Formats: sequence, structure tokens, C-alpha cells
Amino acid sequence: MTPSAHRSIVLRLGLLLLLLPAARAQVQITSFSHAGELEWTNTLPHAQSFDIEWIGSLEEGAWQASWDSLVGIPATAPTYRVSVPMCYRVVAHTNVFHSRWTLLYYLVGDNNLEPDFIAKFLELGRWNSDTNVQIVVQFARLGEDARYGQWHSCERFYVTNGIEPTQDNAVPDWGEGAGGRMINMADPATLTAFIDWAAALYPADRYALLIGDHGFGWNGLGICESYAESILYLSDLRAALQAADVPVDCLFLDACHMNMAEMVTELAYTDVQYVLGSETYGQPDWPYGWIIEGLQANPGWTPWQFASDVNERLWDYYSVSTAVAKITLCTTDLSRVPDLVTNTAWFVAGACDTNVPLTEAQDRARAVMASVTNALVVRHLGSNWNDIAFGLAVYFPLKNGMDVHQSFDEYSARRTIFSVDGDWRRLLEAFYDPISGPPSHPQLFTARNAITNYLDYGDANANEHIDLYDYCREFANAPP
Repeated sequence: MTPSAHRSIVLRLGLLLLLLPAARAQVQITSFSHAGELEWTNTLPHAQSFDIEWIGSLEEGAWQASWDSLVGIPATAPTYRVSVPMCYRVVAHTNVFHSRWTLLYYLVGDNNLEPDFIAKFLELGRWNSDTNVQIVVQFARLGEDARYGQWHSCERFYVTNGIEPTQDNAVPDWGEGAGGRMINMADPATLTAFIDWAAALYPADRYALLIGDHGFGWNGLGICESYAESILYLSDLRAALQAADVPVDCLFLDACHMNMAEMVTELAYTDVQYVLGSETYGQPDWPYGWIIEGLQANPGWTPWQFASDVNERLWDYYSVSTAVAKITLCTTDLSRVPDLVTNTAWFVAGACDTNVPLTEAQDRARAVMASVTNALVVRHLGSNWNDIAFGLAVYFPLKNGMDVHQSFDEYSARRTIFSVDGDWRRLLEAFYDPISGPPSHPQLFTARNAITNYLDYGDANANEHIDLYDYCREFANAPP
């Protein structure tokens, strides 16, 4: 319908809207705007008041006057202008409870970590959802562990005290007439669907998501053996969070090698405020229930208060209760990551161009170091990493003779935004092939050779990662 046609219909209806209660005389409409302003002129000398009435259609129905402010309007002026209802909404009342926080546990146990996640589920079951903090779980199992029915599928659970991971305790209907099923947990649509389902049935002011599984650094996390060992790439994780109906405020990554420049850059494009992860190897026994004890006692906490408390609790657990010298646990403020990415690209531009004076390139390296320090708002390192790690890794494999590391072929914008926005692939290309491109500062090479390769996946994937701060420090302090 064109605007002019719409207006003519509105005015025609308007002729029937104004009635005098005594004589029931019809009044001439002067104008009726699309914003809902109705104007008429009083040409009846004995009018006492006006009522504005409405009807659903001219063909059927009875005239109604449902709004108190539109009836009994005193007839004391020659011209009148009032606002009439133009917009409508339907509000549904349900029995769904709205809490302060909803915590989502996404447990990818469709692999050899199935026994570990059963143990973590049982530990979580020592706690209880309450009116302030609700706890939901999506758990995929491989079905090789004989406990609790040995089911091989994916189930969802609403956590109450004493719950066990049996199919009888699972949510029977995911809203589609069916409950548990075989599903690929490495598919970003699966993660999005879980977040949306939890937000619809267990809405809250804030949401936190914990993902547990194997981690592969910038390559991703969440291996599903039942689906050709598929992996949730970093770009998939970003897409899943972006597509969700609600923002995830805190993200906890219970997997190896998650605190990387590539990971935090990807997440900076989402609504996540804080992410917690390990730069190095993860641990199989994160105390899933205990880490939320502080939140249940303080449900009014902000995302920062909750994220930092979880980080401190995990550090207490691994440095006191269960001492692990090789662990790192850091929380990143994702609002500070764009500055890190910008400074990294600026450093790469200087390191890869001898037209930029070395002293300036070294100052740019120090700017990256400052950005790392600023972004890691909670930082704890085990004793193994004193002086060789700062908390944020980056991809930088060594060459094997003349051969470039095989994984480098995949290191592109399709898999990690940092490779382009941080210009890190350009630095790697200069390192692997210093002849084809413009001359780079030799400190780019000496700094890489000087630092420790502390993340070792084994023979096939050795020496993949280094510490970003450590590399920039070596470059900044390298002699001319």
C-alpha cells in the first residue's frame, strides 16, 4: 500500500471515530498523521465533550472506547489535537523464571575425555540451581565409559543437587518434541542452539559459558570423534557467539592452549567481555562446581567480578590444593584487544621493513608488550614459566631446514582474523622466506631463535607457539 493510499484510508476511518455522547453527531476530521496525531475542529456550538472510538474494521465489530485519556474530552476549544494508539504488542505471561545469572556448560566428551567429564559433571552436581543462578549442561558422550547407562549421544541437563548424568535425568524435550540425540558439538550451529535454548527456558540478566574439551590453540577446540574428529575452529566459535540471541558475558575455556592472540582477537568481535584460559596445557580436573561458589553467594556480581573470582579460585586450586608448576591461568578483557591487534600490526610493519629505523621498530615491540600487559587483567603463571612466558601465546613455528611448518598453509583469515588484522602472517612470511620480500630487520630472526619453545604437541606439531610478550621483549632488547 502506498503512503498516499494509506493516508486516505486513515482519514476515511477517522470520519467515523469522533462521536458526541448526547446527540451522537459526527465531527469532521481535520487531519490524521502517520505518527498517530488526530486533529479535528469543533463546529458544534452545544458540544460538551468528545469521545474517540475505534473499530477493528468497517465491515464488522462494535465501536469501542478503551482508553481513558480519549474519552470525555472537554469541548472548550475550537481545535483539538490528541495522540491515538498506533502501535500494538502482545505480551505473553509464562511460568519461566528470570534469574540473575544462567551458567552454560558445553562439555564435548565425544572422545577420550569422556571419563573426565563424567567426573566433572558429578562435581558440578554437588551444587544446585537457585533463584539467582541457574545451571544448565549440554554433554556429548562417546559411549565407551560403562557408567550411567553408557549412552552415546548428546543430552541436556538442568542441574540440581545430587544429579547424575543419566538419560533419565536429562531434559526430555528440547522444544522440538524430542530430547537427546546424536549431534556434532563442533558445529557452530549446535553451540548457538544450546545458548538460545538456555536463554529461552532459563532467562537471566547475565550469561556465562564454559566450554570443555581438547584444545589446539589457534586451530580451535572441541574434537568430536563421532563426526570424523571435527573441530570447532576459532572462526566457528566467533560465528556461534555472534549468532546467539543473547550475549555471553563471560567465557571460560577448559582446554589446552586457549589464551592466544588469535583466540582473543576472534572473541573481540563478539559480545563476550572476559575470557579465561590457559596459554599452556590445561588440566583434567577443573572444579566445575566450586568455581561458581562465589557467584552463588554474590549473584549481583558484574561479569568482571565473576570472571576474576573464577580465575583466582582456579589459581588457588592449582597452586595450593593441587600444585601444578606448568599451568598458566589468565583472564583477558576483550575490550582492550583491539589496541593489542593494532599495535601488533604496527610492530610487524616496522620489523619487516628496514626503512623503519631499528629503534623505532623496537619501540613498537614495547608497545605490543604494554598492550599485552593491559589486556591480561588477571595473570597467574606456574613456576615452570618464570621469565619465559607472560600469559598470551602466538603462532610462530620454526622451519625444519628449508621446509615451512605444514600448519602454516592454514594460517589465514579464514581460520584466524589475527593473521590479517594483526598482520602476523606477513611477519611469518618474512621469517620463512626472507629473500622474496623486502629486507627485514635481522632481529626478527635472532629474537625467534633466542626464545624458548615451550608448547610441544609432539613430533608432528612441535614448536608451534611462543609467548608474544617474550618475543617482543627479545626483539626490543636485541643489539643492533
